[in-house]
Amino acid sequence: MNKEELIKLINKAVDFYNKYRSPESNASFIGFLGGKEFSILFEGPFIDTCGINDWVEDFKYFAEDIGLIIELLGTEEPEGIQGRVGVFVIKRTCN
Repeated sequence: MNKEELIKLINKAVDFYNKYRSPESNASFIGFLGGKEFSILFEGPFIDTCGINDWVEDFKYFAEDIGLIIELLGTEEPEGIQGRVGVFVIKRTCN
């Protein structure tokens, strides 16, 4: 699968996540970091709750439901942004 197709699949997972998690958490694709690693920005009032990483980890399960098998590598809290960035790696696709 080429990068353009992967971006479409990631954006489909983002839309699916937002359908069920918004407005508490909204995801948006930031971009590829190199290879098959990519980042997603998560914003919303969830950042004031405990279990913040659970909201980020949930993205993995929404991605799996559409055939994108990923692993969360870690999270970051960028300065000046009210949100979390999840860094994921694509393990495989089932499409």
